[in-house]
Amino acid sequence: SMSEATLCAAISRCATTLIGIEEQVKQALVQAEVIHQDETGLYVAGKRYWMHVTCTPTLTHYQVHESRGQEALEAIGILPRFAGTSLHDSWGSYFLYDCSHALCLVHLLRELTFLEEEQQQEWAKELKALLLDMKDATEQAREQGKLWLDPLEVADWETRFLEVLAEADQAHPRAQAPPGHRGRCKQSAARNLLDRLRKHQQAVVAFVEDL
Repeated sequence: SMSEATLCAAISRCATTLIGIEEQVKQALVQAEVIHQDETGLYVAGKRYWMHVTCTPTLTHYQVHESRGQEALEAIGILPRFAGTSLHDSWGSYFLYDCSHALCLVHLLRELTFLEEEQQQEWAKELKALLLDMKDATEQAREQGKLWLDPLEVADWETRFLEVLAEADQAHPRAQAPPGHRGRCKQSAARNLLDRLRKHQQAVVAFVEDL
C-alpha cells in the first residue's frame, strides 16, 4: 500500500502541474454567459470548510475554503470578474456582485415540497405547480427555436406568480415582536421563503424572461 507521504507528494505534483489549466478554466468561466454556483460544507482535518463549485455544462471549478461567503468568492476570483448571469441558491454573498442573477428552481422546489408535504401549505403546492408549468413553457419554446417568450405570456406568468405570493402573505403574516422586545423577531420557514421570493422576484422569474 502507498504511504500518506507518497500520496501527498503525488497530489502536490499534480496540483502544481495543473495551475495553468485551472487558470484557463477560471478565465473561460469568467467569460461564460451563464454560470452555476453552489457551496456545501465539508471537514478538513476536523475543521469546518466549504466546497465552492462554479460550472457550465462543459467546465467545472472546485475550491475548498474556510469561508462560505465573500472572502471565498474573492479568493476564487471568478465572480468578481463575471458579467453574465449567475444561477445559484440565493445565498446572500452571491448578490454582493453586480452580475445578473437567477435562482435555482431545484432549491426552491425542495423548499416548497417541504412546506407542502410537512406543513400542508396549499399555496406551496400551487406555487410549485406554477413554477413547473413555467418551466414546461420555456422548454417548449426552446424546442420551437425561440429565444424569448411572448412578452404578454411572460407578463401573465409573472402576474400568476404574484397572485400566489399574495395568497401566501395572507396565510403567513410577519410575526410581530412583543412590546419591549429588542432585535429581529423570529419568522417561520414559510415567511422567510416568502420574503426571499419577494426580495429576489426578478431572479426567480429570470428563466422565463430570457430563455
